[in-house]
Amino acid sequence: VAVFLGASYLRAVARKQNYGLSARALALDTALSSGEEFPYFKEFWIIKPVEESTRIKVYALVDSPSMSGAYEFIIKPGKETVIDVKGTVFRRKDVQKFGIAPLTSMFFYGKNSSQRPVDDFRPEVHNSDGLLMSFSSGEWLWHPLVNSRVLIMNSFSAVNPSGFGLLQRDLNFAAYQDLEARYENRHSVWITPRGKWGKGHVELIQIPTDSELNDNIMTFWVPEKLPGLGTPISFSYTMSWQYPDKKRPPGGRPERHRSGLRAA
Repeated sequence: VAVFLGASYLRAVARKQNYGLSARALALDTALSSGEEFPYFKEFWIIKPVEESTRIKVYALVDSPSMSGAYEFIIKPGKETVIDVKGTVFRRKDVQKFGIAPLTSMFFYGKNSSQRPVDDFRPEVHNSDGLLMSFSSGEWLWHPLVNSRVLIMNSFSAVNPSGFGLLQRDLNFAAYQDLEARYENRHSVWITPRGKWGKGHVELIQIPTDSELNDNIMTFWVPEKLPGLGTPISFSYTMSWQYPDKKRPPGGRPERHRSGLRAA
């Protein structure tokens, strides 16, 4: 149902899904020249569920040179596996970038890739194909992923966002033709903030990669302001590990995408 493995990474699956993208507890100074800091889960406590229980409760202590904190995860498996997350973090020192609810994925190439990075029989290779955002104003934003030759960082400003996530929209086997990886069964993850997150931005980082083995996509929420050192930072949100549905977004979506170079 779920796995916690390596640093502060965690993954979950819903019914009839394969493991794909990962979530993390925090993202600290990601894609900065100073170097990224990776908090790690230091201790776990699992509450033994009763026989008729439909959920599992996990407590975790997370630690790093810059911060320390405690998390509660309530895991509810099913057709859509839902994880309720509560976190409280204390900073030991300032960081340049503090990312909440980070998601990490892989995009090698897809429909919107005019040139493939390798000669491969598979039409597409990716765990996710786009970032979807829902604003409190009712606006929706879809940003297709790319594997560029240079580092790309996008920021999408918002006030009290309704949600965001990395989606795998193309669920047809013919789009991938990979009997081993089965990319059509990879999950999408939707983050729903609980409470008001205030002003900030969703950051999308796309790192060049020459292999499908590298996670090169990352997105998370960056608050505009943080409290002073020694003051706790508390937040809560829900992660939905799922296949995409027609509710997100409620309007239309593209069915086909084609690109190419214009003849001289």
